[in-house]
Parts: sequence; structure tokens; C-alpha cells
Amino acid sequence: MLADDGSAEETRDYLRSIASARVRVVWLDHCANPSRVRNAGHSKRPRPVSGIPDSDDLWGAVEVGTAMAALRGRANSRWSYTACNRISMPRDRLSPRSIRAP
Repeated sequence: MLADDGSAEETRDYLRSIASARVRVVWLDHCANPSRVRNAGHSKRPRPVSGIPDSDDLWGAVEVGTAMAALRGRANSRWSYTACNRISMPRDRLSPRSIRAP
């Protein structure tokens, strides 16, 4: 499930081109309210589990699989979170010392 918050036409064309029954898009007008967009996508999800990556996030299959296995193994757990790695535009991992606050 993807919630599109009024993307540019090029992005919308790309999303329309994805030919997979596993990908559904909720089309929204731009509202500049991430919570509203997340809630709209969450309300339309086909399964009881959802993840909320932003447009600048990369999720690895191993990490997602690990999180799912952890949730399945704990019936009373309702959410999970993980650490993260910061990466540069060419996808090089940044050391904590190279990260500067704005």
C-alpha cells in the first residue's frame, strides 16, 4: 500500500506503471500533513501489519523479515522499531562523525 500525497505527474506515472497485485496506491491531494497521509494509507491496508517508510527511506528485505519474525513471535507486541544507518546520496554508509545537524 502506498499513499501518494499529491506527487508530481512523473512520480504518479511511475506508480501507475507498477504492474503488481501486491502494490496498491491511495491517491491523495497534497495536504502537507504526514500524519493524515499515513493514516489514509494505514486505513486501506489489506493486512494487519503496516510499515511507514518515508520517501527518503530504504528498507532492506532482511531487516523487514527480521522485524516481521519478531512480531510474529510475540503475540502481545503491537509495534517494533529498529536502529538505522545514515547513507549518502550514492548510498554509502556514513559514520556518526560525518553526520552534521542542520
